Amino acid sequence: MLWDCRLPGKSLTFGPFDSIGSFHQYLRGGIKSQSSEYPVAINELVQLHSREWPPPVFTHGDLSSLNILAEGDTITGIVDWETAGWYPQYWGYTTACQVNFRNAFWRAEIEKFLEPWPEELEMEKLE
Repeated sequence: MLWDCRLPGKSLTFGPFDSIGSFHQYLRGGIKSQSSEYPVAINELVQLHSREWPPPVFTHGDLSSLNILAEGDTITGIVDWETAGWYPQYWGYTTACQVNFRNAFWRAEIEKFLEPWPEELEMEKLE
């Protein structure tokens, strides 16, 4: 089971999923395919979700400056692993970008240590 308080729904827990495709379908609220009845952005989301994805990776799921312990310039620990799990490779980047708007300096630092996934970040704004 996965847990993420940022995802909509009645339950904060979700999964497990047998594929990244079924994970994406869950994120889309069950929408399975494109339709002329949907807005263009939803059809683009379905198309992006439908492509081949690399295998999932284990990621923290809530990495931010508030969860990194440091002494000077040395990282001494990372805390708050409750949202960790096996997610699509972009998940670590996109969740790190969803921080408190007052934490602006963090957003500017993310791409220094995480691979950017800008298309996937835009995709999450639609979900």
